[in-house]
Amino acid sequence: MVVIALATLAACGPSQEEQIATAQAEAFAQLEEGKASLDAKRQELVDARAALQAAIDEGAEDAADQIAELEANVGRLEGEVIGDSDTFSSAIVDFINADPPIEGEPLTESQLAGIRMKSGEDIIVAQEHIDKGGDYRRAIDIYSQALMVDPDNPDLQAALAAAEELRYLSQERFSQVSKGMTESEVREALGQPNLRNIREYPDRGVVAWFYPTTEAGDAAAVWFRPDKAGANTVYQVKYDAIKKGDEEGP
Repeated sequence: MVVIALATLAACGPSQEEQIATAQAEAFAQLEEGKASLDAKRQELVDARAALQAAIDEGAEDAADQIAELEANVGRLEGEVIGDSDTFSSAIVDFINADPPIEGEPLTESQLAGIRMKSGEDIIVAQEHIDKGGDYRRAIDIYSQALMVDPDNPDLQAALAAAEELRYLSQERFSQVSKGMTESEVREALGQPNLRNIREYPDRGVVAWFYPTTEAGDAAAVWFRPDKAGANTVYQVKYDAIKKGDEEGP
């Protein structure tokens, strides 16, 4: 009778499949907590960058200490976001690998949730490459690799299409820029230029932002110089500033 009772009790416990499902649910809940924390940190960074840019745009002569403090805060937050993002991405990959998809079989609800969470993080990281460094090439690579794992994701498809469309500057978009605009206003209209395409000319006291217009290497240019308040503003624009094989003008 004792043996029968023990057997009955064992049969009433959770099955192996139920235990796995419970463990997956707990792991996914931890991922959601991690995402919420990372999203909050990213918003903190957005606010810090906005405060820094506002201080720079004001161009007050006595704002150097404030700007230096704001720059340090932005740098600290950027480092934290990069580290937290890497940790979060690794955790998602571990979650997916704990119950990997099987070729030819439909995804389970848990597998799809994990893959979609990874795609969402990839979209954010790729957009950061665009917003901070104007690096469309890197962003497109990230989208393309993510689509190999999650080919039916409409958000990934839309993000890739947008990056490919905006990678080369059209004359219509360029026409939104005019003399007197601040760096922030140009960035809002045209996007962040690739950091490698920002050139300073100390002897003339000007800065030029170059935006590629074709795959061949042609580029448009926006030139800035300090106004009376010391803030950089546009003084010259030229869509065909660089043609393949030519040198840029002043």
